[in-house]
Amino acid sequence: MIENPASPAALRAAQLNAQTRVLATYAGHQQQIMSLIQQCSTASTLEHAAIAVLGAGNCHDIDLVQLATRFVTIRLLDIDRAALVYGAAAQQAIRDQSGNSRPLPLELIAPLDLASPLASLPTDAATSDANLREIAESLQAPFSELPCPASDVVVSACVLSQINSALLNLMTERHPQFLMLLQSLRRGHFLRMLQLLKPGGQGIFVSDVVSSESTPAIKKVTDAELPQLLAHCLSTGNFFSGLNPGIILQDFQTCPEIASRCRDVQIHAPWRWQMGPRTYAVFAITFSRAPKSGPE
Repeated sequence: MIENPASPAALRAAQLNAQTRVLATYAGHQQQIMSLIQQCSTASTLEHAAIAVLGAGNCHDIDLVQLATRFVTIRLLDIDRAALVYGAAAQQAIRDQSGNSRPLPLELIAPLDLASPLASLPTDAATSDANLREIAESLQAPFSELPCPASDVVVSACVLSQINSALLNLMTERHPQFLMLLQSLRRGHFLRMLQLLKPGGQGIFVSDVVSSESTPAIKKVTDAELPQLLAHCLSTGNFFSGLNPGIILQDFQTCPEIASRCRDVQIHAPWRWQMGPRTYAVFAITFSRAPKSGPE
């Protein structure tokens, strides 16, 4: 759990969740994520499967009622506990209306800094190269203590872009060490996903990569044209810092600490996520955690 729930990162997350709480434009995005979860859970033969969703927020990205038909335990992890409570209550009400008043099998794990210690760092933490190296090592390190038991499926639900933006509390994008810290954040996120996965479990990393604010054509192209448009954005440097799908795929395939624990890494075709007036291009990478072959 985070030491300071009123940190700038926590307050920013709460603000974003409050702004999107009333939006009803997630249906297509949610369907894409649920389809990926269905493929993973169908492949699983476990009878008492658990799923963990990182950055669940208001739970718009996932259908908790549907998840409850596939998983015995649903773990929701976020820095903003109020958002989780809201999302869980809203979807419990949907379940009640269907005639099934049984409580959803939820575990709310919040407030949790998924990129610890990022949310607790003071704004003057990046004052020297030595401090930056220490911060980078901390951001790329696995959890010192697991916030919950390992699960059969772990989903990172468009949370890494929010984590990356929290880095701006420490420095601007023009800082010479900004990209180095972004890389540490990203790789640390993947290592923590793997920590939260049981051996043989399935991971789903989902991220927004560019929005219609910088690329209005996202709203106009067909689904078939979206990959080509995204490729053009990547080639011209028009994407969210640290979230180039090709570089992320390389992390999974070549970064020793990550690749040694992964199997069956696959990148999926992008789709659109409409969130209010903006539309985002989103992609996913799925993988499985390698069976244990010894101590880690």
